Amino acid sequence: MGRSRFLAIPALFLLIACGGGGGSDSASSTCDFYVDAAGGNDGNNGSATEPFQTITFALSQAASGDEVCVDAGNYNAPGETFPIAVPTGVTLRGNPGSSKPVISGGGDYGGANIAIITAHNSTISGFSITVPGYADTTVIHVGVFSDDGFPVISDNTISNVSLGHQGGAGIAAFGTASPLIMANTIISNHDGIATFGTSAPVIRDNDLSDNEDHGVYADQNSDPDLGTSGDPGGNTILGSGMRGLGNFTDSSVIDAAGNTWEVNCSTNDGSYATTLVVVTVNPINDNDSCPGEPSNYYIKYVGAGIQF
Repeated sequence: MGRSRFLAIPALFLLIACGGGGGSDSASSTCDFYVDAAGGNDGNNGSATEPFQTITFALSQAASGDEVCVDAGNYNAPGETFPIAVPTGVTLRGNPGSSKPVISGGGDYGGANIAIITAHNSTISGFSITVPGYADTTVIHVGVFSDDGFPVISDNTISNVSLGHQGGAGIAAFGTASPLIMANTIISNHDGIATFGTSAPVIRDNDLSDNEDHGVYADQNSDPDLGTSGDPGGNTILGSGMRGLGNFTDSSVIDAAGNTWEVNCSTNDGSYATTLVVVTVNPINDNDSCPGEPSNYYIKYVGAGIQF
């Protein structure tokens, strides 16, 4: 495992250059369209009393500045068309006060299998998101994909994306995207968050636990911001199979202050204890916390020359 297993992802992506059911007491008063998988119909007008049935159709009716509110339920194929694309300036939100609606599915986008694509100034918030697995482990899955502008990805639970595959992540940022990734639970994915291109996501207050490779994987010229002394990250990164933050960028020193990390000094022989630390100084390398050279760098590694 290591850097080589992710080299396919940039190549693939470089090919790409609150609702319903008769009215919901929990629906936001600002919603322009409503969706209810169980009680809606895409022949309705999308109001609180006549909600649409699918997110796909509701988003096709929305314009910049609109808010689409989605009631609890399961949103998957064949009703939904994947990947679900949230248009520029549109907010897609799970209705507050109810259980999170579940988006489960994926569709081809640049050779990867993706559930949701954000656009500039769009928002995706309040969902449970997963991508069903394929027997072919060379297929890369992504829960939420961002490659442009300043979208917001908040308050979602993203899990079981690309487990056992050669690459993939709960959230992936490419191109020039600078998403705000905030207050999500991103657990049990291949990587929690992966960044490529010149993307510069701001990553705050997320639970990144039990991801099988990295909590955050950074490559190419990306520059994720996981926290500074004046603006601490507040992320909790535990149980990563390889590293909490794998920095394989060409030159970036990644800001990562004010997070809680799990430091495991040796995964090969288990001879050193796993401990929790709060990272308040940047840069930091877990060599400083471990008695000797660890087999894996769980906090960070600055520079791209190393092969794991």
